[in-house]
Amino acid sequence: MQGETGSSGAAGSPGASGPPGPEGPRGLEGPRGPEGPRGPEGPAGADGRQGPPGSDGHPDVRELFRDGRVELPDGETVTVATLEDVEPGAYLIFAKTTVEAGTAGAEDGGSVRCSLNGVPTANTTSDDTAETEYGRRNETATLATQITEAYSQTGSARLRCLRTSSSGKGDVVARETKIILVPIGSTTRVDG
Repeated sequence: MQGETGSSGAAGSPGASGPPGPEGPRGLEGPRGPEGPRGPEGPAGADGRQGPPGSDGHPDVRELFRDGRVELPDGETVTVATLEDVEPGAYLIFAKTTVEAGTAGAEDGGSVRCSLNGVPTANTTSDDTAETEYGRRNETATLATQITEAYSQTGSARLRCLRTSSSGKGDVVARETKIILVPIGSTTRVDG
């Protein structure tokens, strides 16, 4: 025969905390907030150093002169003058020379043909050529040429001359030769 239930005992002390559970998944990114107001303008910076002075606007013209006599053997193309180290850019180029035929015999008539930046035997659109004829006595003639040319790299300007005669006799020379180089902004060559 079961006796009566006794009264409840006192509550026990709490147990130790268990270990933390795993981190939950990251939530969705919230909407972007409104743009904040523009901040005040900062103070002006210090003045920079003064730059170097610019050019005076005048082109740097170069001239080569060769006053001495250059022999022109019959049938040979001779470089009468060369202006070296032409920097890349566009130029107006002038060249001239004085051709002198010495005392000649009865069969010494002939001609001299000079070309700027070309060869006297082949006239092209990229050069300029001038020609003179001489007879059977002392004669002089000045040949002048001019072109515009754009150099993409460092180059040169040359004046070449070719003498042809019926006999090859007599002395013919070029003298008082000049090449003048004038820089320009650009050049456009048009066949007229």
